[in-house]
Amino acid sequence: MQYIALIIAIVGTGLLFLVLFEPPRIVSSLDEVLSNERVKIEGEVSSERIFGDVSYLSVQNITVVCSCKRSYLGSRVEIMGVVQEYRQQRRVRAHSIKPT
Repeated sequence: MQYIALIIAIVGTGLLFLVLFEPPRIVSSLDEVLSNERVKIEGEVSSERIFGDVSYLSVQNITVVCSCKRSYLGSRVEIMGVVQEYRQQRRVRAHSIKPT
């Protein structure tokens, strides 16, 4: 009985790691993406609005919300984040932004 519990615990932990470390989905539009799904966006920042500590970037007509310390306007970037829905509009909450 203890062996079965040990095997189930090991398999469950392995499945948890597979789900946890799943690579983000590369997207160019948020039409077919679910809320809370991890995504990766690559492109040039075409517009930027700053409201206090929060910045709103536009990359490939996708709104990206971040707590950026610097301006990325006109830069090519790689953004990883999570899709959120706010007032029936989808946007990406950025976790990391890397200039490319």
